Amino acid sequence: MKKIFLFFVCSFLFGNLYSQEIPIPRVDERIELLSTVFRLAGAEEYSNNSFLVYTQKVDEYFAPVKTHELINYISVLRKESNVYYDAVMSFAIATEITDNKIQFKPNAVLDNLHERWRPAESEKFLQLLNQFYTESRFHQFFESQKTLHDTVANRFEKVLKTIDFNWFQRFYGQNSGETFQLVISLLNGGGNYGPQQQYTDKPNEVFAILGTWDIDSLGFPNYSDQYAETLIHEYAHSFCNPLIKSNYEALKPTAEKFFKLNKDLLASQAYGNSKIMLYEILVRASVIKYLEETASFSENRIKYLINNEQFSGFIWIDKLLEALKVYENNRTQYPTLESFMPQIVETQNRLSPKQVQKEFFKSCAQIKSFSIKDKSNSVDPAVKELTLSFSQPMNKNVYGIGNGRVANSKAPKFTGVSWNETGTKCTFKLELEPNTLYSFNFLGNRFLSETGKPLSKSYQLSFHTKK
Repeated sequence: MKKIFLFFVCSFLFGNLYSQEIPIPRVDERIELLSTVFRLAGAEEYSNNSFLVYTQKVDEYFAPVKTHELINYISVLRKESNVYYDAVMSFAIATEITDNKIQFKPNAVLDNLHERWRPAESEKFLQLLNQFYTESRFHQFFESQKTLHDTVANRFEKVLKTIDFNWFQRFYGQNSGETFQLVISLLNGGGNYGPQQQYTDKPNEVFAILGTWDIDSLGFPNYSDQYAETLIHEYAHSFCNPLIKSNYEALKPTAEKFFKLNKDLLASQAYGNSKIMLYEILVRASVIKYLEETASFSENRIKYLINNEQFSGFIWIDKLLEALKVYENNRTQYPTLESFMPQIVETQNRLSPKQVQKEFFKSCAQIKSFSIKDKSNSVDPAVKELTLSFSQPMNKNVYGIGNGRVANSKAPKFTGVSWNETGTKCTFKLELEPNTLYSFNFLGNRFLSETGKPLSKSYQLSFHTKK
């Protein structure tokens, strides 16, 4: 994509004088504390064991306090007030630990505390959290892991070298002096969060709280390029969420229709209502714009990203990206994304959700048949090939197979893949064992047609071989 520079000279001359400081990665005691207590309470999103070297230490050290009153109260909060995921992290960043006491920061705007925290609940939780902090000797445990914390922070430094932090000011048009905070969470696995903390007497803090999911052969974190894209995503939430909040009433009627069409798919990704869906679609569109400008992604790569987001339930993101091109090309008229929000509202509200959904999936490819019958109980273990037939020519270089969902099943050993000349048939070579239950998924967003469209859905295949 051609980069647009002229409007920066015309409307953002001060941008040359402003340079966003690169955040310093760190492990934060508040984040680890909240992640730990929710892990002890069995919260699924805080119970990941990717970083097993560390999670085993946590489980062993805190086993004696697993029945603490706080842990029981967390179960109540999750059931009655839906306190989970980002609500937990928003609480953590609103606090400070001073003289071994946890308290809300005196200059923090608590109106920004996640709406799922009721005042009485947050006060009771804070009281019990202090008791747990003292009785569990949490600070002593945290300090004992300092060498590990330093290692993690040092390993993450290479990711920061690839990121243009000044892009946020350029794209969103804000120059209010936000400070970027980067926290590495050791317990959160693939869970990542982008909360913002507002203050009465200083600029906002924009957080990226990144989990630890990529582990090397020695069991320690390996921070690859994938973390850079995730980092941009989480920071973008602090800019996008307030824009959605202030325009939500105008967006809501049509957004509710979009959400209803993909409710189960979005909920499976922890996006449980139309407002959260809107947060995500604007953030994801922003990330694509960042990659277009700073990473020089090819047109095909951008198409893949757009199709992947549509497959994930953000069905009108292509229309949103077209609107953002208008924004980029008219920055004198629209100096900030906030000033362009009425046009984004108009873009969404003139769409017919059902028609948009229908047009997208009509263009997607389908798997028409498998050479092994799904749910068969008598497959010959001597079979060496599985052939898939597609409804349209496919990209022969892109495919993906995931784990199946059938209990007590396994995946076969795949030994090769080949395509016919037209790209309408794909043959996987495999090795089967007798008397074995197999199941696996052909991932819809990991296969692409020649036109760049994903499959219309993921296809699960399960079968049992003969004795």
